[in-house]
Amino acid sequence: MKKLSIFILIAMTVLVGYAQKDTKAKSILDKVSTKTQSYKTIKASFSYNMENLQDGVNETYNGTVFLKGDKYKILLMGTETYSNGKHRWVYMPDDEEVNFYDVKKKDKKNKNQDDDILSNPSDLFTIYSKGFKYKYINEVVENGRELYLIELVPRKRKRNFFKIKVKIDKAKLQLYSLKYLSKDGSRYTIKITKFTPNVKMGDSMFTFDTKAHPNVEVVDMRE
Repeated sequence: MKKLSIFILIAMTVLVGYAQKDTKAKSILDKVSTKTQSYKTIKASFSYNMENLQDGVNETYNGTVFLKGDKYKILLMGTETYSNGKHRWVYMPDDEEVNFYDVKKKDKKNKNQDDDILSNPSDLFTIYSKGFKYKYINEVVENGRELYLIELVPRKRKRNFFKIKVKIDKAKLQLYSLKYLSKDGSRYTIKITKFTPNVKMGDSMFTFDTKAHPNVEVVDMRE
């Protein structure tokens, strides 16, 4: 009974801590989301780090993302991903192959699709809005920039990660970085290195041009 009481006390302390700081965290995140959504387009360069100390993995790649409403294009690790809001193409130039998906339907073969931090890059700027508890931690300084540190905890336990650490540029009210803490000990960090809003982008750049790649095999991944 004593152990149960201690457990309840600890649980209540954690919940109260989140509740007390929700207001400040939500205020900051709302401002970032509102500002980001006011842009017609976004071009962002970023670094993507994968780390697992137990397995001796620590790799960093540079990438670029283009956003226009629900459309996006990602260049990362030698792969090009296109989405026009209805369909998604994942092009692997070295393999001369492109995988074709429906965006609106979940990929049944990939049950962890929601945990893919780049499955929908527009979520990078509004990820807290659904399915998370959020907590303001403190202010930190990194590379001479003052940042807000906010933690997100998924409400659903059936996720591959248990926490996301979000850093927001205090002066610009822009996303600085996201760090996913996975249950298997892996850490995935996306850091925005250059952020350029309202770049002119034609809709055609979000669709993979099969005519321009006649020798590329198209693999239909839809069911």
